Amino acid sequence: MLEALQQSPPLAVGTAAVMIASEGQNLETRAGEARHDLFERIYGLTDADLAFFIVHQIEDVGHVEQGLNLVTALCTTERLQHEALQAVDHTCQLFRSMYENIYQAYLVRVQRGPCRQAA
Repeated sequence: MLEALQQSPPLAVGTAAVMIASEGQNLETRAGEARHDLFERIYGLTDADLAFFIVHQIEDVGHVEQGLNLVTALCTTERLQHEALQAVDHTCQLFRSMYENIYQAYLVRVQRGPCRQAA
């Protein structure tokens, strides 16, 4: 089975993008302040607002480890390794863009002032 998977570059690239780059977005607690803590502090969100991130912060550590193991097994050529690294880089850029857009939307909201309810 593993032999068949090794010949399927989209699986290796997809695994790198999802299980390493995407799931790895929650590993900041190993390197600094957790995303949900940042969102709470900067945007005033509650634990209920951030439940998705809080749960994934714990679970994704194992997902990334599994992804690294699978990508290591699948990417047995320099070409596949390069494609996997490109997938990780591209996915991280997409996440950075998403967070930048969240921040820009927040700035617009702050500049407009508090939301007013219709009478």
